[in-house]
Amino acid sequence: DEGQFDNQEEVFGISGALALYRASALEDVRFNDEFFDTDFFAYKEDVDLAYRLQYAGWKSLFEPNAIAHHYRGVYGKEKMGFFERIKNRRSKSKQLSFYSTRNHWLLILKNIDPVSLIVNLPRLVFTEVARTIYVFIFEPRNIFVFADVFRLVPKIAKKRSHIFKNKKISGRKIRKQFVCR
Repeated sequence: DEGQFDNQEEVFGISGALALYRASALEDVRFNDEFFDTDFFAYKEDVDLAYRLQYAGWKSLFEPNAIAHHYRGVYGKEKMGFFERIKNRRSKSKQLSFYSTRNHWLLILKNIDPVSLIVNLPRLVFTEVARTIYVFIFEPRNIFVFADVFRLVPKIAKKRSHIFKNKKISGRKIRKQFVCR
């Protein structure tokens, strides 16, 4: 290290594809024996961890000069139009779509603070109603995602309670980062 990696920028969180975490930060946000929430199983568990680290007062830093390669063939290119996004999603496995949708909703239930919920409610309602309609029309085999979310609500509520009971910062910083995707 000759100083070439001293250009870090603070970001909301780091993709699970390549992240380095301080052991003390992980220990600080651990719930029982979990660092990554095992209820998420796959997809968005890195975003969940980013929320918990933010609430606990930890910073996430991005180093723009570091290079890593992560093949994201499942998702396609980063910027897509509406119809291209639908076509891409329909080409994914049903299981991937199921966990992606389910974990998106679990992420919202578990991590969005009440003020952020109110501030983002119009956009959140629009996007989630659209997502629900999409599942009913284009992914009817995934309608069981709703039952799985409701099945997990009691566990997610316990984890949410733990997060908000132990949070060290206000939701204001988190609200600036909140994006409905």
